[in-house]
Amino acid sequence: MTTYNKTKIEFLPEGTFGLEKLGKLPVAKISLFKEQAIKVSPLAKHVLNRATSREMYSNVIISIKAWENISKLIGPSFGEIELITNAERVKTTNSILADGMEVETATFKAHEESRMWFRENDEQIALKRDGINLPGVGIKGLKKWIAEWQLSGLKTEVWHDKKSNEYALKEHRERVEKSPNIITLKTTNNKQLDWLRCGCDYAKLQLACSLSGFYMQPLSQVLQEYTEMNALAKKFENIMNIQNNEKVQMALRVGKSKTPYLTYRRKLEDIIV
Repeated sequence: MTTYNKTKIEFLPEGTFGLEKLGKLPVAKISLFKEQAIKVSPLAKHVLNRATSREMYSNVIISIKAWENISKLIGPSFGEIELITNAERVKTTNSILADGMEVETATFKAHEESRMWFRENDEQIALKRDGINLPGVGIKGLKKWIAEWQLSGLKTEVWHDKKSNEYALKEHRERVEKSPNIITLKTTNNKQLDWLRCGCDYAKLQLACSLSGFYMQPLSQVLQEYTEMNALAKKFENIMNIQNNEKVQMALRVGKSKTPYLTYRRKLEDIIV
């Protein structure tokens, strides 16, 4: 008889903590228990293959029946998961989400953070196994070779080059504004535990969409909390009808695309104590 592992998750086992303790204190304690009689989630088989797609999406809208199936696969969720397919609302929201990337790119400190997370070539991608990279945004072939040559060494002045950024932002906006579906994840509060539980909702959502043939890409720039983003964030909150302490934790474009680049997974020993 097959033996499975049942999991028990305890969030923030040593309590909440500030940014100065990030990476030093645990966000969760996961206990595994061997059991023979256990119901295995249909999402389990997609864990190793889940992928973010930053490619162009087709115009396929998620139907009511497809969304009902995705919601069933997700099961109970901590926060509210909303699918937006109304054409006018999608158009308005997509425009703001694309604006968010422009604000982030124009804000030196925020864009500099992206530079720190960028992996400039295949060697760095394989070594670090995290971050963002050219294949991950659909750049390949000759364009990839030229971009790697330009970004070699990740010099600050090259990363913040206005002309290059304008070209990248134009391509990004085109992909975002042609996306037919948006999904948001919202919580009633905006505390550390809300972030973690919402992350679990997102993991299940991504797997359920993958099982149903849809890819997604987080577009959460407009949700960031810094001065330069405040005006656009307020505009976004207004169209989302945010009340009291509610917070949209994630905003995603969702659709069908060609198979995206499958990124490396971090090694377990790097994230588990």
